[in-house]
Amino acid sequence: MRRRLFNFVSAAFFLLVFVIGLASCHKGSEGQMKETADSFAVAYFNWQFQKALPYVSPGSAPWLHYAASQVTQEDVDSLRAMSEGAGCHIESLDYADADTLATVTVSVSHFLSMDTIGRPSHVVDEAVYRLPMIYSNDQWRVHLTALPRAERAVGG
Repeated sequence: MRRRLFNFVSAAFFLLVFVIGLASCHKGSEGQMKETADSFAVAYFNWQFQKALPYVSPGSAPWLHYAASQVTQEDVDSLRAMSEGAGCHIESLDYADADTLATVTVSVSHFLSMDTIGRPSHVVDEAVYRLPMIYSNDQWRVHLTALPRAERAVGG
């Protein structure tokens, strides 16, 4: 009797551990996702759109081309006048229900923010962005369906 009870409890325990393990599995590595999001954010918020291209999904490239086409000489002069570039910090990762989709929340500091067409860019002290991520071909990539927009900004 004891042996049966022990076997039952052991089986239930291992089943529980297995189910929890499956529930917490996500595609790819969290480290690779963070590295991709950080590299994209550093390039993008320093207006190095060409350097941001390797970190986005193929369908996202037109958004970077669009951003680059909106840069004016005044923007270039403002970027050159800045004493330091944009700084980025990954705040959190949130996986969607599907294991191939996630969102990375990134805090960006001291950067030149592109404004609406026809208006000059301006320096923002700090803002928070949520970058959509997609896992494809064994890699996490930023998946843009629009230009990144600040969730909240502090100063600037």
